Amino acid sequence: MLFALGGFGAEVTIRVLAPDYDRVKAEAFVDNTYDSYPNNEAGFILIGGLDKGPHAVTIFIEGYASKTIEVNIERQLFYEVEMKPLESTLETVEVSESSNSGTGHGYLKYIQVDGLYAAKKNEVIVPGEMSINQANNNGRQIFAKVPGVNVQETDAGGLQMGVGARGLDPKRTTNFNTRQDGYDIAADALGYPESYYTPAIEAVQQIELVRGAASLQYGTQFG
Repeated sequence: MLFALGGFGAEVTIRVLAPDYDRVKAEAFVDNTYDSYPNNEAGFILIGGLDKGPHAVTIFIEGYASKTIEVNIERQLFYEVEMKPLESTLETVEVSESSNSGTGHGYLKYIQVDGLYAAKKNEVIVPGEMSINQANNNGRQIFAKVPGVNVQETDAGGLQMGVGARGLDPKRTTNFNTRQDGYDIAADALGYPESYYTPAIEAVQQIELVRGAASLQYGTQFG
């Protein structure tokens, strides 16, 4: 494709070298005059009235990086400009923390010292990393990000937290094997498995909710 710049009876011809070049989208911009000129149907850009001396001409093609050349009708009348596709190389980003960091919500490792949790149906809640009022023992805030959990509020003081899952009755967390530091909270885990109290969330380091096959290691299932 050829570009012709005319001035004082002379024409400066600029040949643009670009792969898959579409001449309809080409445009030249003369910095000294602050005027831009699109190419015509023949593929030329004609600029008249250029003064003698150097002129900075910038060529634009859609999808290519712009390029500026110096044009001087007193020295040279033919120029070749090689255009390169518009592209950039992104820098490498190193992720040093997991996506769950700082949200108060995560998952158990597949294999731990005290059990196997190689399933997707487990949750880890870290109250200290959550934006909640821990003094209220509000179950809705604590389990807000756990899918399938429904909370029943029957105690304004937060002494008895009612938690259920998948439609099971949440009254006094009857359908969960509730443990504190590995020991059952319920007085009779199989006969009357109601949880008579809820540990103060301010003193809880983390809450582990285990469902599915991994929960069988804790004994008989309720509900």
